[in-house]
Order: sequence, then C-alpha cells, then structure tokens
Amino acid sequence: MRSSASSLKLASRKGFEPLTYGLGNRCSILLSYRDWIHDLYRLIEHVAKKGNPVLRSVLNSWPGYHFWLALLMLAACLRPASANCKPDSAIPDSLIGVDDDGVLRLQSGLRLRLANLLWPDRTELEARKALAKRIGDAARGQSLVWRVAAPPDRWGVSAAEVFLNEAGSLEPPFLLQSGLVDHGIAPIWPDHPRSACWDILRQDEAAARKAGRGLWADAEAAKRHGFPADDVEAMAGRRHVLSISIRSVRPWRALHFINTEVPERVKSAGNPLNAPSFSMTGTLVSAYTRAGDAPVNWSGRKALIRFVVPVGGLRRARLESQAHIEFEP
Repeated sequence: MRSSASSLKLASRKGFEPLTYGLGNRCSILLSYRDWIHDLYRLIEHVAKKGNPVLRSVLNSWPGYHFWLALLMLAACLRPASANCKPDSAIPDSLIGVDDDGVLRLQSGLRLRLANLLWPDRTELEARKALAKRIGDAARGQSLVWRVAAPPDRWGVSAAEVFLNEAGSLEPPFLLQSGLVDHGIAPIWPDHPRSACWDILRQDEAAARKAGRGLWADAEAAKRHGFPADDVEAMAGRRHVLSISIRSVRPWRALHFINTEVPERVKSAGNPLNAPSFSMTGTLVSAYTRAGDAPVNWSGRKALIRFVVPVGGLRRARLESQAHIEFEP
C-alpha cells in the first residue's frame, strides 16, 4: 500500500443504495461491539461500593451510578469521530478474498465494504478487478482488524473501517482506506460522514488532490469531465466526483442553482468537457448562510463536488449535503 499509485480510471459507483442511520443506531453499534462497556460498568460499581469516600458519595447520590454510566456511554456516542480512528478494540479477523464489487469476505463469514470509499462503477470492469486485486495483494500475510461504521445493509454487507498490519512489523496498523485515498487510487464518498475516520480520509484526499496523484492528475480529471452528453442516460445513477470552478449561484423559487465551469488546468488536458449545474435546497442554503458562508458569494471559488448523475442530464444534478462538496483553500 505504500507503493506509488497506479493510474486507474474514475472510481465511482452505481447501484448501491446504503441505508442511513441516526444517533440511536450509532450508539447501539458502539455498545454492541465494545466489550469495555462491561468493564466500565464493573469499575463504576466497584468505586460506588468500595472506592474513595468522595467518589462513592458522588456516584451513590441521586440518581445513582447507573445514571453516570449511561451519561458516559452517551458521551462516547457523541464524541468527535476522528478522535477514535485507530484499531484499538477493533474486531480481529482475516481476509479470504475481495469481490469485484468491493465486498471483502472474511474468515469469520462476515462481508464488509470499505466505509466512505467510492468503488469503481460496474461499467469500469478493469478498474474494479485491478482495485480488488490490489487490496487482496496488500492484505496477504497481514493481520486485519476492522471497526464497524454502520449496520449491515439489505444485502447483509456492513460498512467498516479496515486496518492492516504487516506481519512482524513494528509499525502501527494503518487504515486501508487511507492508503487507497492518499495514493489517489480511489476517492471518498460520504456514505457515513459521522464514522470514526471520515475526517482523516478528507485530509488524505486533499493531500492527494494537491499533489495530483493518481486519479487527481489533470489528465484523469479531464476524462471525468469529458464523457459525451449522449451517454448521460447510460450513466444515470452513477456516483461521480468532479473538480469544478463556480461561475455563479442564482436563487430560483425555493432553490439555488450552482452554475459551474471546468477549471482551466483541467480544461487544457482534454476536450470536449462538460460542466454540470447543481441545485441546492433552501435548507442547505440556510445552513451555509448561518455559518457565514452564503452560497451567493461563491462565485470564483474552486471545489470538489460529489453527485449522482441524474436521469435528466447534467443540468439537473443536486448537491445533497455539505459533505458532498469540498472547497479548495
């Protein structure tokens, strides 16, 4: 994984529609997979009965130590996710193989998908096979641990953060997704932006973009802009990632429309190129405005945008959330 990145076509995805989960599910996942909850309970119970008199007084005061335990568990659910992007207490397993659609098959019988990673589209068969082979080769002879990012989807596949550790190495385990993103082999997609390693992956992708590695090289970026307009229907539903320059943002009724153009450095690498337009809901516009970044002032800014190619063509794309756009400094 530390080798230089090979040039792969756009890594995008089509046909996978993961379910979304709220705080309750996130906490249930946390409690289901962490055996320290039991140890924490025993520790608090011991202190409440036999520990320091002051602590005993606090823990046994209303409403009792069960309340304090519940409060600690809630704090764990609400903690900053990136603070826990490490393999400590992750679940050990071993890799059997990687399917072309990105499903990792484990010795335990579980099936995982790499959380927040955009797998090559089903029309990109060679890219799929190459990425599956790269991951299989990287994991061969290494120990593997994983941390769940979301419950199983309708196909029984769980999104997870996967860590590898080379046999006999003194180096700490590294995040598999991080290695792929940092080398420009695959982009990220905010399926689970509240998962533990999302912020780390954003930083890795920003570094890869700045260095022009892999799919972020200008020539590769031009290929993503250059698909013919008459192929849009065939690409409908495909997840796509583009570097854009914002020409203007115009309000219209309850929506705002982002009009874009192809960045000059990308434009010089390929022709013809297409620049989509994006709609934003009033709720999303209000969120940015309250944060002091009103979209009407975005003209001239450069950004990376993640979107699903709509049936109606590139002029009808949508900006789904704040996690789907990254502005360049």
